[in-house]
Amino acid sequence: MSGLYEFDDKPENFRAWQSSLTNAVAEVQLTATQELDLMTKWLGKESGEQMRCIRAVHVNNANSAT
Repeated sequence: MSGLYEFDDKPENFRAWQSSLTNAVAEVQLTATQELDLMTKWLGKESGEQMRCIRAVHVNNANSAT
């Protein structure tokens, strides 16, 4: 998890941030809910708010939100 950094909400940096998240998640076995928790923690202010809304919609099926 040491390679993770907070996403700065700039679209041009999303793919690099997503790659670091994907690599970190691949190192450990996480449930979909744990992955959402991790993603929400490392997203920026605006993107984190969007993720919280997505998560609320998929509260009973975290796999649909990932």
